[in-house]
Amino acid sequence: MLNRVQISALRMNWHTTVAFSQDLVSAHESGIRWSCRSGIRKKDYAALLRSSKSLHQVAALPIIKTRSGIEILLITTRKSRRWILPRGWATKGLSLSESAAREAAEEAGVIGQIDDRVIGTYDYRKRIDAGYDLDCHVFVYPLHVLVHQLDWKERGQREVFWCPIEAAVSLVEDDGLSNLLSHLSKNPKHPYLTEFISRWEYKPWA
Repeated sequence: MLNRVQISALRMNWHTTVAFSQDLVSAHESGIRWSCRSGIRKKDYAALLRSSKSLHQVAALPIIKTRSGIEILLITTRKSRRWILPRGWATKGLSLSESAAREAAEEAGVIGQIDDRVIGTYDYRKRIDAGYDLDCHVFVYPLHVLVHQLDWKERGQREVFWCPIEAAVSLVEDDGLSNLLSHLSKNPKHPYLTEFISRWEYKPWA
């Protein structure tokens, strides 16, 4: 059994590790290696993760303005092929919004201007290869897309799809994300979103 000192140290190391990881599985494996060097068994480490509080992630909400209105970009997860926003762990040396922009570039090939203010948050459960779930709290940052690259890091691993926010609501399966998009779709004059869009100086996409 873990004592209080081990639990405290392990929690601090876990949150430090995953906070700056691009991939939860690699971060998890890294933590397992660390725990083994510290004399903590894998099953104790896994039990700690299952009982830990929500972990924080960042996501980008890629947006373009077409002649028919606002559209956002969805991507699929690599395994279950569910529709989600580009998301991941914060990157060491980058702000949360910059980390979200990096995820969008790597997972969806979109580059643009990221806002440093959160447009909303949502919660979901992330399935780990070891067979259990982790609760994640996601901070979403709007991204004004200027370029959609023809080739990017995870092209071929995911599908990408531009669609109106209203259509995205029915496509995503995460209840928290669906509720957030539903709120945005029902409030087209949302002060924050309206102010963000008003700063765009470009011609609408075709």
